[in-house]
Amino acid sequence: CGQGSAGKKVILPPIYFGEARFGVKTNCGNLQVDFYDSSILSNANSATFNYQWQFLSKNNILLGNAFQPNTSFVYPNYDTVKARLILTPNILSNCSKADTLEKVFVLSTKPIAAFSNGLVCLGRQVNFLNGSSNAFGAIVHTGWTINNTIVGNNATGFTYTFNQGGNYTVALKVATANGCSNLLTKPIVVEPALANAGKDTIVREGEPFVLQGSGGVNYLWQPSIGLDDITKANAIGVLNNNQQYILTITTAQGCVGFDTVLIKVLRNLKIPNAFSPNGDGINDVWSIEQLKDYPNAEVQIFNRNGQLLYVAKGNNIAAWMGSINNKPVPVGAYYYVITLNNALRNKPFSGWVMVVR
Repeated sequence: CGQGSAGKKVILPPIYFGEARFGVKTNCGNLQVDFYDSSILSNANSATFNYQWQFLSKNNILLGNAFQPNTSFVYPNYDTVKARLILTPNILSNCSKADTLEKVFVLSTKPIAAFSNGLVCLGRQVNFLNGSSNAFGAIVHTGWTINNTIVGNNATGFTYTFNQGGNYTVALKVATANGCSNLLTKPIVVEPALANAGKDTIVREGEPFVLQGSGGVNYLWQPSIGLDDITKANAIGVLNNNQQYILTITTAQGCVGFDTVLIKVLRNLKIPNAFSPNGDGINDVWSIEQLKDYPNAEVQIFNRNGQLLYVAKGNNIAAWMGSINNKPVPVGAYYYVITLNNALRNKPFSGWVMVVR
């Protein structure tokens, strides 16, 4: 630290210098910052230091001072700020050297975690959108979980498909660069939209029936053929032919489900009272097309003497050709008895049919 005279040997005292070190602890959503000294001294570890803390704005405006090893300071607002430590060894020597350390850090408010989601339905993709915000300090970390399982870290949101019904917990955690974080959890109930259009039903032609829809709060039957009100769960219908209906239901949550039901119509028999089996291609056979609806039907034909001439059974009853043993029957009246053997139509049909040529 000094200079000796010419020709003389001079022993110089050692130089004492400190290395300024300190830690910074910011508190989320709090303007107070805690500072912890960890400085070291060369050559004399037992020596102490003189401390001068300077607390600065990002534009180097002095906001305050402190002179103890560990200290705290309350900054005036959330912003990028600075702290400077000037460290001088407390040694009775002109050969001590000061050291300065400056740190820059961000005082962040605590972020507000928020998200929204679209309609949640079983088997349907749903969008979760991040709506988090922070008054000061950028949100630099985003984490999404469903039932504590990580599903993504996209800052804008994510999409997900729930393939099983049940109760779920969706959570969003957001954090700033200095570790200020917040967590939002939201319960999600996934319920299947189970449309039930009822059991397939057999009805008689022209007679009213009632559809048995269930599973939703809103209903729509399609097509509208034969129905009084397609928006009723229990629409009333009248049909002349078989008809399949598609039921669309909407649940209270807005989910949509589908089901179908077949209404099979037992048509009324349209029995011809005459035919002309003369081979001209016009009314050559006695045929009842509606018998296809009755698989257990039986047809019997008698002559005027009560002799049984023709018997046919089953849903593929062949048309009567007006013959017996491949021989044409005489012109005249013949009598029939048709038994449908059906619970909805158990009364036999009887009458006569005229054979003309």
